[in-house]
Amino acid sequence: MVQSSGTGDPPLADLLVNLPYDGSGSRSSNRFSFQHSWGLGLVLKLHEKPGDYCVLFDIHEDVVALNSSVNPTEADMFQIKSDTTSPWTVAALTKREKAKDGSPKPSILGKLYTHYVRFPGHIKSLSFVTNAPYSVQLEDKTSCNDKETICISEIEATERAIVHSTIAAEHGVSSPPAGLATTYLVKTPLSVLQHEQHTEGRISEFLQKQGDGTIPPAPFHKTLRSELRRRNDKELKPATFAELTKYKGISRSDMDRMIGSVPSERKMTDLLATIRQQLVHESFNVRNQGQLNAEVRNYLAKRLDETNTTLGDARRRAANEVRDLPSATFNSATPVADVITAVSQIECNEFSAIRQGFSDVFLHAIIAVAIYEHHEFPTLGEESAEEEA
Repeated sequence: MVQSSGTGDPPLADLLVNLPYDGSGSRSSNRFSFQHSWGLGLVLKLHEKPGDYCVLFDIHEDVVALNSSVNPTEADMFQIKSDTTSPWTVAALTKREKAKDGSPKPSILGKLYTHYVRFPGHIKSLSFVTNAPYSVQLEDKTSCNDKETICISEIEATERAIVHSTIAAEHGVSSPPAGLATTYLVKTPLSVLQHEQHTEGRISEFLQKQGDGTIPPAPFHKTLRSELRRRNDKELKPATFAELTKYKGISRSDMDRMIGSVPSERKMTDLLATIRQQLVHESFNVRNQGQLNAEVRNYLAKRLDETNTTLGDARRRAANEVRDLPSATFNSATPVADVITAVSQIECNEFSAIRQGFSDVFLHAIIAVAIYEHHEFPTLGEESAEEEA
């Protein structure tokens, strides 16, 4: 349950934008690969449920899940630690180290509880997530190793009292602190050494339920990682909540867009067959037709690598050039051949890089794919296709 401090609480969106936060995470992306893998798992989990959401990375906390990408009212805060294999005890979770000036630093749970104070009326849950085991006594005498999630209220009375008194003293509030009723200790099965492989397996399961079930998981994983890298490396002080979610979050609409941007194996097969069919229909030179078909297949495979900026730049340039051609170009008897001829003659750095790194025919393949991804051509009927074949 979200705590309430009255009707005068500022909107959560305003607090997320206006309250200061440590942005050092955005400048140390390599340290946060494990956190990002865990966060991606949370995104997949939320996307499989109905309703809007937005997951923020390295803003106020390692991962923050909001119940809306437009007007959020609830937040789940997750602090993630992967740098230890020693069991977490109540003493370790409440210990306050000394800063260089001798002042006490926040404890693990104390830092997490800060969000309850800073975002009054909006905190749904606070969670400390780790790959390491816990060593705490539970009220019902069961083993903490048997549970993936432990609420502070489930801890045995003596140890729970230590948590209550420590956090109360750290924040100057009465004991027991109200927010601890929705504070959790989470043990994640995510492997530190193989978290990317684990995440790709989870993505594969997710994609089986999305679209036609033939989206290859590896390219989609690269797309997600690329999006996260772009967001993590973006250093800015957002002026609006919309800007914050755009540059630092992943929402349902973002995921839908990314799912649609990665072509499924079935779509790629259909696209290849359609282009081949159209080239036959246009009486394209047989030898050139075979070379172009081969390069279309080659290009469709290579462009799945989101890190290949040369292909990405050429793909966008070809799409823009195809889009800007006059309609008459597409009304001829040989539209694919005519568009390839017109666009490939354009002198630009993007196309020159493709000619140097690949070939002229590979550039023609990029243009051919752009035609069908940005213009609807009437497909040949089955009878006509059989005749052409």
